[in-house]
Amino acid sequence: MRGPYGEEFYVGIRRFVVVANDEGHSNCVPILTYGGKGCRKNGVKARTHGIIYTSRKPHMVPGEPSLGFKEVKARLIDGETLSRESRINYAKICTVEHNVKVLLIGNVVKDDVRVISNAVDDCWQQKKQLQYQYGY
Repeated sequence: MRGPYGEEFYVGIRRFVVVANDEGHSNCVPILTYGGKGCRKNGVKARTHGIIYTSRKPHMVPGEPSLGFKEVKARLIDGETLSRESRINYAKICTVEHNVKVLLIGNVVKDDVRVISNAVDDCWQQKKQLQYQYGY
């Protein structure tokens, strides 16, 4: 699509796991497939990712490197699906304003909520470690 000044922009649907709510916004981590490649895609840091799945058993993409975090299971609303290549990037915390249109597609099962919380915390600690190490 093109904007009012002729600039190109992308319009699409993105999926997130909400990790925290605040006044007027939520902090989320994205669910990505990387074009169906999972964490095989060049430049993706597998150590900051984990599988999100809905079936009985999660699947690695053939040739995909080991991921940094345990898989989590989601229960989706009827009619919603997740690709088997779906990965959560725990290092990429995104802010979603509460005035943005959203659609609930499901929930992470209760037993796996702590996995998500710990993974986000671990990735955040790594970022802070780099900050102290390099003096950002």
